[in-house]
Amino acid sequence: CVPDQLEDPERFLARVKEIRANPAAESCELIRFKDGRIFELHGGSAPAEEAGIGRVWSFRDVTARVRTEEEARREYDRTWSLFGGRDIETLIDLPVTSDPAVVATLDVLTKALTPALYTNANVASLLACQMINLSLEHGNTDGSCLAYVWLGRVAGYRFGNYQACFR
Repeated sequence: CVPDQLEDPERFLARVKEIRANPAAESCELIRFKDGRIFELHGGSAPAEEAGIGRVWSFRDVTARVRTEEEARREYDRTWSLFGGRDIETLIDLPVTSDPAVVATLDVLTKALTPALYTNANVASLLACQMINLSLEHGNTDGSCLAYVWLGRVAGYRFGNYQACFR
């Protein structure tokens, strides 16, 4: 039975009752399963010459997308935690790192960021935040400036923090 597999079966069943009570209503929900899978549910009436004849339900596994969104959000929150109340303008004052592992990691992330921008906004946000976090923890490298430029886009466009975005 599907409800037994859900994290919150009562909420799901209540929502199904609500939708059935209003057949013309559109719906879009995330359904979380106990095993970690996440499905997106879209539903709407199936019209037939102005009279609904039923409902069309569409389910799609969005586990990877949602997990990446959550991971990007955690990394973004970590970025602001590492800032620790400092102003964005102080990034220029960070020391230059001499750790070859950090330099190499930022070089790889720099090369991965541009393709991510064209393929997956969540991965791009995650990479930019990881680059910033490495710079905050270890100092600046040549790749840090790219991450700082993308901080504005990530803060504003992706997470709605437009005040930080314009700084």
